[in-house]
Amino acid sequence: MKKIKNDRETEAASPVIGVMLMLVVTIIIAAVVSGLAGDMGLDKKTGPNVVLSEPVLDFDSDVTTGDLISVTTYAEDIETGDEDWVQAGYYNVHLPSTVNDQHGLTFTHLGGDPIDLKDLQMSFNSNDLGIVVDYDSVRAQVSSGAFEPVYEVGDSCWDGWGIVTRIELSYYGDPGREVDFTLDELADMINNKHYGYFVKISPETEDDTIIRTGDQFKVYTDDGGQPWSIVAINDAGITQSFSFEFGSGNNWILSHKPSGEILGQGDLVFPDKTNE
Repeated sequence: MKKIKNDRETEAASPVIGVMLMLVVTIIIAAVVSGLAGDMGLDKKTGPNVVLSEPVLDFDSDVTTGDLISVTTYAEDIETGDEDWVQAGYYNVHLPSTVNDQHGLTFTHLGGDPIDLKDLQMSFNSNDLGIVVDYDSVRAQVSSGAFEPVYEVGDSCWDGWGIVTRIELSYYGDPGREVDFTLDELADMINNKHYGYFVKISPETEDDTIIRTGDQFKVYTDDGGQPWSIVAINDAGITQSFSFEFGSGNNWILSHKPSGEILGQGDLVFPDKTNE
């Protein structure tokens, strides 16, 4: 479209072109806002869409305390060259306890997203007192603690002894019983065992913490006389304890740590079997 102004011919912008420019600017702004929103969404952790059963409570427990293993270290005397046992290298180590039917709460995954036991935490409360445990919390009642051998074959001893020549393992109080593992295997049995409260029980797959539809997991509790208790060691090595009460008034909340979403909650009722 042409206009005549001051005897000169000029080109004027078409209204259609103006509208198109406005649309382009609007689209660009929308794209930038959408991109920012998308980036913000990447940092937002949302909880899993999962359906869990009501927990089945197991009040019975069958825990077998681990055997006591005696470790005897032998070394060569520097002066005489004779081999003898080293007092500083004699000590006892508890094998991990065996849990056959530990009491606690059993959940079944009924449908929805898979969940990782490492992302869960359980809080228990009773009479304004409470405790929170997660996958990394250690059960003090079954854990034998971290184990590091005092000596290994080839190490140099002190107190007049030379090089460690051999290390023997035996069952404390039953020396005639054969030990079918080495010192390294003993350390592996103790240090690499999971002593936590969250355990996948069906199907039992070693090192698998993912719970899918149809799978079951259990939140263990500890022995505390008639009712349950929790005796947990946290990441700082501090032991915390909590005891449940008979009857009602004991609450549990299962939640997803990354998102804070509650996956289930309810009350626990403990029958008083004191007089049984």
